[in-house]
Order: sequence, then structure tokens, then C-alpha cells
Amino acid sequence: ANTMVVGKNDVDIWRSFIQFDFDGFNPSYIVTESYLRLYYRDVVPSEIKLELLLADSEWQEHNITHLNRPSPIDLVTNEFTVNKEQGYIEFNVFDITNQWIDNLRENNGFVLRVANESLPGQASFYTRETNSPPELVVKYYDSRIFSQGRSQVTTEIFIERHAEND
Repeated sequence: ANTMVVGKNDVDIWRSFIQFDFDGFNPSYIVTESYLRLYYRDVVPSEIKLELLLADSEWQEHNITHLNRPSPIDLVTNEFTVNKEQGYIEFNVFDITNQWIDNLRENNGFVLRVANESLPGQASFYTRETNSPPELVVKYYDSRIFSQGRSQVTTEIFIERHAEND
């Protein structure tokens, strides 16, 4: 699927699930900023309020269904910025990213939904099967000093991983 939808119509309520893998992330990296970036299809309806929450259990990209999907727990944020030039919305996920990297919380990924699932309306985003997949933008520096007088260079990495609709 190259679209993930959140929202509601007459029949269905849609949520989207997004997960990133930190297995290769070096423990000596100090994260300074972290953002979830979702590229939208068409327009993000301004009247729709989106929420980013944590998933309460593990899920697999290819066998998630409406019946077995994880439940959303713990609101991460309900605020995002819109970049109209590049067509994405961005959530600040600094705190939870650090908890996942430090293994303080289990990483079952994010659940994206509309804040009020009783109101009609929806928004669509591109999945990883497209040229504009969900991105986790992590800015960090390496806490190891390799040579005298070397300054810390902030690096940006884009982690791309599965995003799935039920």
C-alpha cells in the first residue's frame, strides 16, 4: 500500500502505524533533536486534529488487521508543524526517541489517529513504498572525542521503516 489514512467516513475509522528501528544506533550518540516527518497526499485538512500516540504491543507490517491492531496508549504529542513547500507535517518526538534508544521503553512504534474519531474527515500520507516515506529525522553528535580540539559536528540521519494501515 502506498497510502496510509487516518480519520473517519460513514463506515470506517482508520489509524496508521509507523515504526523505526534503532538497532544500529550507537549508544555514544547524543540526540539533540528528533522529528517524525510524514509527507501528505493532496492536502492536510486544517480542521482535522491529529494525535501521535504509542502502540501498546508489537505488530508486523504485513499481518496487522483491524482486529489484531495494537491499541494506542500514552499521547506523544498532538501538535505538529506543516511544511507546505515540501508537503509534510512534522511532530517533535525527542523524548520518546531517547527513551527508545536508551531502552527505557519498549519500541512498538507510533499510532497516528485523529483526535476525535466521531467526526468525519480524513488525511492521507505516503508510506515507505513511495518516494516520500515516513522519516524519523534524528540530529545527534558523537560523545566520543577522537582528537584534541575536534569540535562536535551535528549529524542528521533519516531512518526509514515500515508504516502500515489497518
